[in-house]
Order: sequence, then C-alpha cells, then structure tokens
Amino acid sequence: MTILLLGLINAPLFAAPMLGASMVPRDLEFLEDPSRSVSFDTVQSRPFMPVPSAKPSFGYSASAYWLRFTLDSADQSEVWIELVSLIDSIEMYASAPSGGIVRLKTGRMEPLRTRPVAHRNFVFPLRLEKGTTHVYFRFVSSGSMLSEKDAAQREALEMQRRMTESFERFVPAEFLALLGKPDVASVRAGDAVRRELAVLFADIRDFTSMSEKMSPEENFRFINACLRRIGPVIRQNGGFVDKYIGDAIMALFPSATAAVEAAFCHSGRG
Repeated sequence: MTILLLGLINAPLFAAPMLGASMVPRDLEFLEDPSRSVSFDTVQSRPFMPVPSAKPSFGYSASAYWLRFTLDSADQSEVWIELVSLIDSIEMYASAPSGGIVRLKTGRMEPLRTRPVAHRNFVFPLRLEKGTTHVYFRFVSSGSMLSEKDAAQREALEMQRRMTESFERFVPAEFLALLGKPDVASVRAGDAVRRELAVLFADIRDFTSMSEKMSPEENFRFINACLRRIGPVIRQNGGFVDKYIGDAIMALFPSATAAVEAAFCHSGRG
C-alpha cells in the first residue's frame, strides 16, 4: 500500500511508500470553475492548466477548483490519498483503465460518517488496476484553502489581533504615540519616556447624594451624558483622557495653560 500526501500550500504532492514501490503522480493540473456548475462528466473534456508549483495554493476564492493527475500501476495495488487541508467539500473521482468510476465525497462541512477513513485529515482509499488511472478532485470552500498549519497560524494571529484591540480600549492611543509605539503589542516592559504634563481632575459635584436617588440605569445614563460633554472639550484643548474613576475623569495635557483652558471651557467661562 502507498500513501499519497496531497497538501495545499505547505505540503508538496508526493508519495510515501508504506508497502511496495513508490508511486509518483504525474501531470498535476487544475481547472477553476467560477460558477461551481461544472460536473465530472463535463470537466473531463475541459482544458486544464499545469499547477505552477509543487505546492498548489488556491487561497481565498468563491470558485470551485478541479485538480487532476494520473497514477501508473504495474499491477493491481492500493493507495491512500491523504488531503492535508481544511476544505468544506471535497469530491474525488477515479477513472480506471477498465472504464469504472470511483466516486467519494466528504469535507469539513460534511458529516463525519462520509469520511472513508476515520482520520483527522481526509483520506481516500483507492484500488488501482493495472495501467493508468486518472484521478480528479473537486474542492469548494467558503474560506481559504489553507493547510492545517496555516489555518492554526491564521487563527493565532486573529486571536492576537482581538486581544490587542481589547487592550487598546483601556490604553489611550496618545500614550502609545508618546512611547513611539504603533500598538499595544509593541510595548515592552521598561519602555518609558520623560515628559512634563499637566494633570486635570474633574468630577460631578454632589454625585454621591444624587446617585442614591437614581436607579443603576439612570446612573449610567447620567454619567455617560456628562462624559460625552467633557471628552470633546479635553481633546479640543490638546489633552486626552487617562482614566475614568467613577464619576471623575483624569486628563493629561501638554501644558498647564491647555488644562486651564479646558476647565474654563467646560465650566462655560471660556
């Protein structure tokens, strides 16, 4: 028995002999089907194009793709074709010298019972007759046709992006600009700069007594209404909000004059 490992992007197409002689597929070609309407009966007469490299990559695409290659066998034998890729729907067709057709269908979005072999990858067992067998694969996927390794890397990058965006909600972008960093992920322990800044504290007079007479929802609406008025005034005078402390706000300014002007504007005196 021979296992053919068929990988999209990272793994080249090659033969790993388990029993017997190595079997190398030849004439690896592909066909793009943008309409996803080409059937197996029709595709056999369509012109295919040579795969440009030993690591075929179809990337993100709404098209269906057909992959075709041939296997030569000196006598009857068995091969397992293992597809190392995360693809929604996979169809395999094998045309034997005697004229018989083998049809198999599985995929990431298909029930597990459709997998010919219980394995984490897609494995297609195929009995070969003496002579030349033409093998066709049809791939359809809503995402990228990535190898498992690439998919894991992409998932890790997406997780890092979400974590960075979450941290940035609590770290003012102005702090990053002062440090000369493009994002939170670029900040390292010990990164620091020396600057002279003015600090402005502002809170709501008698908020404690007022809040005791309001429901939690009314408290939230009241505080947010105040902060929506204070924030723009701070930014208009060159400052930025460092943190919110209950009903209070702490803002930093490049100069004391800017901080005083913001305070006067907010009080209605500016």
